[in-house]
Amino acid sequence: MARLPVVTRPGPAFHPHEGRGPSEGYAPTTRAATGRMALDLGRHLEKALGPEQALREATRWVAESLGLPVAVVLAHDEIMEEVFEWPADGALAAHLTPLLPGAPEEGTVLGRVVQEKQSVHVPVIGAGFALFDRSGPPRHLRSIAAVPLTAPGGAVGVLVLHSAVPAAIGPGVVAAVEELAALLGLLVANSHLRQVVSVMQSAQEGARLREELLAALSHDMQTPLAVLLGSVKALQQFDDLAPKHRAGLYEGMARRGGQLQRLVEQFLDYSRLEAGRPIEARPSSTDVGAAIARLESDMGWRRPLALAVPDDLPPAFVDPDRLNQVLANLISNALKFSPVGSPISVTARADDDVVQVVVEDRGRGMSPAELEEAFLKFHRGSGARDTPGTGLGLYVSRAVIEAQGGQLSADSELGRGSRFTLVLPRRPPGE
Repeated sequence: MARLPVVTRPGPAFHPHEGRGPSEGYAPTTRAATGRMALDLGRHLEKALGPEQALREATRWVAESLGLPVAVVLAHDEIMEEVFEWPADGALAAHLTPLLPGAPEEGTVLGRVVQEKQSVHVPVIGAGFALFDRSGPPRHLRSIAAVPLTAPGGAVGVLVLHSAVPAAIGPGVVAAVEELAALLGLLVANSHLRQVVSVMQSAQEGARLREELLAALSHDMQTPLAVLLGSVKALQQFDDLAPKHRAGLYEGMARRGGQLQRLVEQFLDYSRLEAGRPIEARPSSTDVGAAIARLESDMGWRRPLALAVPDDLPPAFVDPDRLNQVLANLISNALKFSPVGSPISVTARADDDVVQVVVEDRGRGMSPAELEEAFLKFHRGSGARDTPGTGLGLYVSRAVIEAQGGQLSADSELGRGSRFTLVLPRRPPGE
C-alpha cells in the first residue's frame, strides 16, 4: 500500500500570545512560549478531579491556547479506543467515534503516527488523503497535524490539530505541540495506571472483606454449634434425664438450629445479591401477628419483648419464611445493641394497603452519619466492635423486603435507641 507523503510546506508561523511584547512579560521565542504553555497546562491539570476529566480539560485548554480545534485519540496496542475533542461537537470526533474501537489502516495518518511514533503534518490536505481509513477526510478538514502521545510503555494516543483553512497549521505549531504532547502522554499513561491500581485495590478490598466475612460467620456459628454438640452429648451420656430437662435440651437445640439456619440464609442471600441474581421469595397471605408471636416464643427467653399487636391485624402478602428471617434479624439486633434489662418493643398496625411492623429498642442509638450507612453491606456501627456479627443483616433484610414490594427504614438518635419500620404490602401487585 502506498505511503502517505508528509508535506512539510511551511504554514503560518506560530506566535503564542501574538501582539504581546517583552515589556508585557512575553519572551518572543517559540521555546519560551511553549515552556510557559507546558507550565500553565501542568498547573491546570493539577486541579482536575479524575483521569477522564483531566483529559477533557487538557484537550480544551490546548485548543483554546492555540485557537485551533484539537482532538486526543486514546490508543492501546495500536488499537484506538476513544476520542476527546474540543470544541466538543467537532468534525473529527463525529468522524472517528463510529469507527472506534479499531486499528487505523496502514499508511493512513493515524496509522503512521501510532505505528512509527512520529508526527505527521499535512498543511494542505489534497487528493489521496486518508485519516483512519480510505473513506476520505472529514468534511471541512483542510489542514492537519497529528502528534504521538508517548509514555515509557510506548504510544498511548494521538494529539490531532486540524483546521478548515488550508495551511492554517504551520511547522511552528507542530514543534510547540510536540513538546506539550509529552506532558499529555504522561497524563494518559497516569490515567491508565490509576485504573489498574483501582482495579487491584478493589480486588484486594474484596478479598479482605471476604476474609472478614468468613471470620465473622465462623465466629457467629461457633456458639450455636457448641450448644448443639453439648446437647447431643448430654442426651447420649445421660439416659435417665428427667423429661423436663430432656425437653429443655431439645428446645435449646431447636433454637440454636434456627440460629444457624438464619446465618446460612443470610450468607446465601448475600451471595445471590453479589452475583446479581434476584432474591428468592414466595409471597402469600401471611398472618403477621402469628409470626411475631412465634418469634417472641423463640427469642423472648433472652429478654421479654413488649408486644402490641391488635387481634384483628390483617394478613400481609409476603413470604412467611422471609418475614420470619427479617423480623428475627431486627429483634436480634435490638437484643445485641441495647443494655440488658432495657425494653424492646414490637408493634404492628394496619394502614391503608399496608401492614406496618416497628421494632424499637433503648440502646445507644446511631449518629446521623451511622444511620445513613446502616443498610450498607459489611457496615457495623462504632458501638459494634465487641459485638459478634457479619454486618450483612440489615443489607440483606432490606433486599428481601424490597424484593416483595415492601420497605425497611430506620430512625435513630444517639443515647435514645433505634426504631426499624417494616412496611409490608397487604395484596399482590396490581390488585
